[in-house]
This record gives sequence, C-alpha cells and structure tokens, in this order.
Amino acid sequence: MDIDVTREKHSFILSLSGELDLYQAPRIKDMLQKVFPEHPARIVFDLDGLTYIDSSGIGALLYAYSEAKRRDIAFYLVNLHGSVKRVIELTKLLHYFPIAPSLEEALHEEESSADPSEEMTFTSPEKSSP
Repeated sequence: MDIDVTREKHSFILSLSGELDLYQAPRIKDMLQKVFPEHPARIVFDLDGLTYIDSSGIGALLYAYSEAKRRDIAFYLVNLHGSVKRVIELTKLLHYFPIAPSLEEALHEEESSADPSEEMTFTSPEKSSP
C-alpha cells in the first residue's frame, strides 16, 4: 500500500492506493502520529486508489476516525468504490463514517463552514448507542 500525504491549507489528505490489510494497517497509525502534531483542522482519506481492504484495514480507519474525533479534527472518507465500498457496506459502517461525495467537496466544506446559508451534502455518522 502507498500513502501519499498532501497538505491543503489546514487539511491533510491521505491518499491510499493498493491493499489495506493486516500487514499494512499499522502504517495508518504511524502516519497519523506524524500528522496529528501539525494540528490539522481536517483529515481526509482519499480511497480512490485502494483496491482491497480487510477487517484490519477497517480497524485502522476506525482508529483514525476515533482519534480525529477525540482531537476535534474533522474527518472524511472520499472516493469509496468497488470492493472497498462493499466491505464498508457489509460491516454496516457506511453510515458511521463521515463520507464526502468528492475530495473537492470535503475540502470546500472547510472553506464554506462560516457561511451557514450554503448547504453541503455529506453522509454523517448515525447516532447510535453502543
């Protein structure tokens, strides 16, 4: 798996490509340990190049989301498709993760958040009790 990290203003985009499995999942945590000290306002995981994900990969994304939430950092997944989207659907997490329709919209939401008259459409986490 490759992780390409890009900084856009106060956001970090982590573009994943290849397979996110048991052997690669720890790299997500390692990368986040480098990103968190930069105090980003937002972390966006671009999954466009991801071809495979297993339960360890799902666990890595859950870790990323929970840590971002704990640190009050906005978090989005973008470009879900194919088998990766199907695995997230099967694990009933499609409506748990904040999902933006595109990378541009995830980044645009940050800029337009000060303007409440402009609506953005995002999939937000369901409120559920553990």
